[in-house]
Amino acid sequence: MLSIGSKPDGTSKDTYANIADTEKFVIHIAGSDLATKVTHSSVTLPRGESEIELCDLETVDVEGFELPRILGPKIAMSCSMYQQQDIGNAPQRLVFGRIEKIWLDDAVVEMDQQG
Repeated sequence: MLSIGSKPDGTSKDTYANIADTEKFVIHIAGSDLATKVTHSSVTLPRGESEIELCDLETVDVEGFELPRILGPKIAMSCSMYQQQDIGNAPQRLVFGRIEKIWLDDAVVEMDQQG
């Protein structure tokens, strides 16, 4: 699940508009090494301007999924939208997704060496 607010003028952020259009999205779990870029990616941009370009991030294709993932985060979950709900007095959207693919960096995987 993720929560997406609106732009200050009340219009939908591109993140929500893209999810509503495609019913697909990728959730990334970034480490502290990407904290500055992740924080900067939350700025309000005009429709169609890319946070990926703004923050100088790179993407890589996800085999068997329509959208790429961002290089750098240690975890990426490729999802299809299951449901969305508007909550609160100010437009806030909760988007629930089904994880279709998950990518884990080897650095976050601990292997059981017993057998």
